[in-house]
Amino acid sequence: MAREHVEFIQSQVLDWQSWPHLKGIEYKELSTDKETGATTGLFKFPEGWKEKQAYWMESEEEFFVVEGDIEINDVHYSEGCFGYLPARYLRRTVRANKDTTIIRFLDQNPAPTYYNYGDPLPEVGKAPVESLNTYEMVWDKGVLDPKLLHLDFGRKILRIDPETKSKTFLYMVSPQVRPESWSGPREHHPTVEESFTLYGTLAGDRGVMRTGSYFWRPPGIPHGPYGSRTGCVLLIRFVGGAHVNHWSEKMYPFSFDAPYRPILPKHLRGKGLKEWKPTPF
Repeated sequence: MAREHVEFIQSQVLDWQSWPHLKGIEYKELSTDKETGATTGLFKFPEGWKEKQAYWMESEEEFFVVEGDIEINDVHYSEGCFGYLPARYLRRTVRANKDTTIIRFLDQNPAPTYYNYGDPLPEVGKAPVESLNTYEMVWDKGVLDPKLLHLDFGRKILRIDPETKSKTFLYMVSPQVRPESWSGPREHHPTVEESFTLYGTLAGDRGVMRTGSYFWRPPGIPHGPYGSRTGCVLLIRFVGGAHVNHWSEKMYPFSFDAPYRPILPKHLRGKGLKEWKPTPF
């Protein structure tokens, strides 16, 4: 996998640029695999934008609506909605009903193949997830790992891939939580972990992630412990296999004010090495 470690960057410091595959769309590139063209990014659709010709992609796509309302094949995706469109899923119509921002996860080169009516329909191998409204879901507060008990967390499972067991879910951390005695173990996973902070803050060993922060962490990288002053909601993906937590025996100190120590590819260091903080009152 030729995607470089990004941990972490605030998307606010990145510039909007034109998306090369569909006209009229801007995006912020968060991470890209140089070999496959797989990419994660924030995408901005202006109100009234419409793709006039049907198309499909070889890439699978997961996405989450941060704000606005977008319509795909007459299915509405409003703020808080999640979608999964498998490879070769035909997008007959796509339009933005409001100014809309979504985060998209594309697992191959996302160049569109345009479809002319009368041509054979592309074959789709997996079932789509169309407009799953996460506001209508209930937080699962069952604790599966006691080492995370201090976070008082909840989950909303959005999708588990039937073949790879990759998992996408919302993860909620309560406010004013920290590890007992201000220290805890670190964890690592046998798969990639990818995360975008939808709301709030989460403090960890590389600093304080705020609304809009993003990381792509390769397998086997130790991280933590974590806590939060404000609480937060994260959109998390475990990519390429089942989610498993492996814990250290050693304990590490925790601070709500850990210094920002990012790991960034060379092309992001010019913008991402300085800690971003929101404007104060």
